Amino acid sequence: MMTPEIAELSTLQIAFYATIFLQVLITTILIPTNIYRTFVTILSNFALEHQSKSTEISARDIKFAKASLTIYLVLSVVIALFSTYVVLSSYVEQKELLNWDNQAGAIVLIFLAILPVITLALLNRSFLKHIRQSVSSLRSASLSPLTWRDFMSPMVIILLAIGQLTFIGATAYFTLNPFDGFGGMWNILGLVFLNSVMGFTVYSGMNNRGLSTIANEHERLSAKKLIINVNVFIWVVASYYLTLSLLLAGFDLKSYSLVLQSIYLQIIFIAMIKAFKVGEYKALDANSQLKSSLN
Repeated sequence: MMTPEIAELSTLQIAFYATIFLQVLITTILIPTNIYRTFVTILSNFALEHQSKSTEISARDIKFAKASLTIYLVLSVVIALFSTYVVLSSYVEQKELLNWDNQAGAIVLIFLAILPVITLALLNRSFLKHIRQSVSSLRSASLSPLTWRDFMSPMVIILLAIGQLTFIGATAYFTLNPFDGFGGMWNILGLVFLNSVMGFTVYSGMNNRGLSTIANEHERLSAKKLIINVNVFIWVVASYYLTLSLLLAGFDLKSYSLVLQSIYLQIIFIAMIKAFKVGEYKALDANSQLKSSLN
């Protein structure tokens, strides 16, 4: 008969490997596919760009950008296969990820998943620079100043407040009922640091002058809202991650921290990749402006 300890271990293993398999599926297959489609949209929207004599974008630039997609796809497939092999071998042989450490292994897999995106961006620096230059020549007057209420709903603020107050309450509780390794009220400094970084990021997003190159006010506002929404979403998720991590440690459920970490990394990865859509807003805007100028 299976003992409670073995049953608990099996449950943890199933939860961990199910989460890691989901991480590999999302970060190396689903998201790369979405990025590929987004970049194809950007290229198609700039297909007419080289026909305008007023722009530096040429057919050669577009051709190179298309070629970089092949490199991106090959790299994505290789990393997807490698990540799948790592997880499968760990599951079959019942060893740590990469024969190293499950926590570090999950993080390494995330960094590998980001590599194709970084490669695609680096290979297309010149192309993206030309996009910014061509769009800037078509820009119109900037929007009137907007406040945070134009970008964040009250519900999001409430969720953020609940997460942070729960963390402060949990820290106060475990200060009175400490567990091994608990840092006391010093944990609040981590929350202060998080709020400082994310608050500055959101403020910078609200005053992002780089988006002034988007001529269409609707597209410009949509891009700015996207940037701010992504950062606020990360802020909320990070707050709850800190709270749940503390609760798991405090109630002797730290074994589930690997599952929580993997889910957290997947959510952050998706949120960061979502910001890639800003490029699509610029492309759509420039394409509509070009059509108007060519007609």
